[in-house]
Amino acid sequence: MTMSAPTVPRVDLHCPDTVEEALTLLAEHGDDAKLVAGGTAFTILWRTGLISARHLIGCTKLPGLDGITTTDGVVSLGALARLRSTEVSGQVRERLPVLAAALGHVGNLRVRNAATWGGNVAEADNTSDLPCLLAALGADVHVRSTSGTRTIPVAEFFVDYFETALAPEELVTEVRVPIPATRCAGSYVKFVSRSAEDRTCLGVAAFVEHAEDGTCETVRVAAIGAGPVPLRIPEVEHDLHGAELTIESMRELAGRYVAAADPLSDIRGSAEFRLQVLPELVIEALTRASAGHNGAVLL
Repeated sequence: MTMSAPTVPRVDLHCPDTVEEALTLLAEHGDDAKLVAGGTAFTILWRTGLISARHLIGCTKLPGLDGITTTDGVVSLGALARLRSTEVSGQVRERLPVLAAALGHVGNLRVRNAATWGGNVAEADNTSDLPCLLAALGADVHVRSTSGTRTIPVAEFFVDYFETALAPEELVTEVRVPIPATRCAGSYVKFVSRSAEDRTCLGVAAFVEHAEDGTCETVRVAAIGAGPVPLRIPEVEHDLHGAELTIESMRELAGRYVAAADPLSDIRGSAEFRLQVLPELVIEALTRASAGHNGAVLL
């Protein structure tokens, strides 16, 4: 008996020259189309069968989406801006030093040279470092379709594991990150349970702004690896407004984050392990931010 080779589904590759052409293709093919830029996340998801498509739309030629600009207290990161370009950008290092420092701990140099902002946020990996910083900084994601544009706060953009608020016909155009106040310092603490280049087990970003009398003007905390989306609890942060940041208040805040966390168990750590480590990372990040450290640390 002759065995026939398995049928390989046909995939059409489109390489539009303009954003308008890409949006037209998305509107035409909808759920049957996937966008590809740096390909660092896409390739893994495609090979493992987690995503599939009848049409692939290459985005690397799209003009006007790779810029990094600063206007009116906001740093705008184009969807096609590479992570490495952001990491070494003078304006990012000056205005968002914690973000620049955290980028140095994302994957490796080869990955950062290829990965883009649009791809990173659209992947919505629950252990991706950058969404954690974006959540703590109160960033927005700007998207576009043939119907128009809209702005989605990061708190609403990430919906579930590998799921975002993007409609099938929408394209991420940029990520806008507010520049923290002058007296605001921040820290990102990243914990990996295997190699330094492995995906994050847990990560915590914290930003603290002190008033002139030394009390807290602003406290912002976000965690990844603690649930399906970056975990941030504004009402908990608000309780520290006007208060002194002490080890007791930091432990209380950390405890409330642990109570709200809902991590998964995987090869990087069990859910129970993550719940044990999370409060220590929250306290570490808050301590560093409160002391004025603007940076990132890998544990």
